[in-house]
Amino acid sequence: CINDRLELGEVNWLNTKILRRGDVQKICGGQEFIHSVTHLQKPSMTLLVRSVNTPQHLPQWSYYSPCVRMNPFVAPQRIDYTLTKKIRAVDVAWECDLDFGDELANQVLERCDLETAFRFMILADRPTCDGQAQKWKDAVHHRLMSRWPKFWPSLKKAVDENDRVLEVGRKRKTVSDPHQRFILEVLLTVPDRDAILDLVSAEFPNEDPREFIASKIASVDSDECPKKIEERSKRILASIDSGQNLKELL
Repeated sequence: CINDRLELGEVNWLNTKILRRGDVQKICGGQEFIHSVTHLQKPSMTLLVRSVNTPQHLPQWSYYSPCVRMNPFVAPQRIDYTLTKKIRAVDVAWECDLDFGDELANQVLERCDLETAFRFMILADRPTCDGQAQKWKDAVHHRLMSRWPKFWPSLKKAVDENDRVLEVGRKRKTVSDPHQRFILEVLLTVPDRDAILDLVSAEFPNEDPREFIASKIASVDSDECPKKIEERSKRILASIDSGQNLKELL
């Protein structure tokens, strides 16, 4: 426990369920049923019938795989009442000039405490188009690791996974094919290799799940000719057959 708003532990995936039209899922309060919901089809909607806030189940934590939970509802003045404005300022700076944005972000991170640093790294969204984003993040993590060697290695894992989720989410927004959207969402949310293959097999029973995943991923964000897409698909399929973690395909 870092404080009453930020804690370290283990966030373990248990299962994933595809809900169809008319299905009902009971959601228990508190830590008994930590969950997330994703809409696979557009348009679609979920109707939620819930009780009014129950004190014994508060706060409703935000969970960051694989090891962090954070209270997102704390009053800003309890942490840094200027944090939101700082993040907005850095985001605007990044839009205008990446180097200036990096410098401003570095100034914020050099002066803040551990919790503020984590919230900043989770909430600030540096553009990735210049190819230097990872280099900047690695340098930031190195400095934060030297300041908090006991805690930051775990927090870095959560930041890295959050970055991966955001990046795959961006890719998913660029595709309209429902099959591609399904594959991207499964790779985004399911960490277990066998469970991914089982879900794809259940959704597309007439397809080989490995080949289907490879073909759908190969054409995401690609304007190449069909032959090159096919070659990429074969490379992805080879990596699947080699036992590679399927989440690393993206």
